[in-house]
Amino acid sequence: MPQATTAIFMTSKPACNNNLSYHERGWPTFEYRVSMLAKPGSSALRWPSLIDVGKIGRGGDGVSATGMRLAPLVPSRMERELQHKIFTNMADTTMVAALYQDTFEAVIGGAVSLSYHGACWDDEQMASFCELLPSCNMLQVLALGGNQITDRGSAPYQPRSISGTEGASARISARSLLSVFM
Repeated sequence: MPQATTAIFMTSKPACNNNLSYHERGWPTFEYRVSMLAKPGSSALRWPSLIDVGKIGRGGDGVSATGMRLAPLVPSRMERELQHKIFTNMADTTMVAALYQDTFEAVIGGAVSLSYHGACWDDEQMASFCELLPSCNMLQVLALGGNQITDRGSAPYQPRSISGTEGASARISARSLLSVFM
């Protein structure tokens, strides 16, 4: 089960390395963004699901490397992001975009429950997340509490954003809607 594994990102490179950075390359970008789709959030009560080795020593405590869980990207946005990345074989760009779309549809389209509780999201992350709500065909529970989302960031979350979209049958419970504001 992919949710029970830990994704480790090697985002830093040695000073003597003149190669492209982690976030400039195509395949690492794909792996990073797919991890944002399926991984549960981290908390003090469980092992972190995302570890960014490049952050070791930068978290204030000298050892923290827990990676921030960003809002997943809709496939069209991911495809645009991949256009600015470098692949060893540039033909991979189209294949990776299609692979991301397939993964997105399986994970987000088939999810009955999504939890982004405590992901440290702000209004920008929430706006990005709202773009994927029409794809949540099976969603019944959405946990968004414990984030720094203001009224501005939660405005696109109104049920009309998903109910008017053809093909979307997402049902957001009143309890999860309230968690946005808590």
